[in-house]
Amino acid sequence: MAKTLPPGIYIPTPTFFQDEPADEQPVDVDAITR
Repeated sequence: MAKTLPPGIYIPTPTFFQDEPADEQPVDVDAITR
């Protein structure tokens, strides 16, 4: 299972989530957005 992002970045969902915890991803984005 893999997801194709609009920008054109192909990253496998399982590997991506396993490599980087979903908890850290949202926090990082939130911090940058804020």
